[in-house]
Amino acid sequence: MPVRGFVAWASQCGPDSRRVVARDRQADVEVSTVFLMLDHNFSGGGPPILWETMVFGGEHAGETARCSGAREQAEAMHAQVLARVLPGLL
Repeated sequence: MPVRGFVAWASQCGPDSRRVVARDRQADVEVSTVFLMLDHNFSGGGPPILWETMVFGGEHAGETARCSGAREQAEAMHAQVLARVLPGLL
């Protein structure tokens, strides 16, 4: 949802915000999906990239997946990465 002004935008960045879609952890591996708040499609073409899933720790550390679309698409992306990286959590 677009907002007007930096203060309004920044107020949505707090730790208790709805930016975090999902966060799952097992031992030293964490899979996190968040709303990026800024379009990360720097190519100039195509839809805005607004969601990111990242893996922290373990053999998949640093792997990243990004998508555009609604929050439901980000939730599905998180589940796909989670199933591959931490299959025991599903």
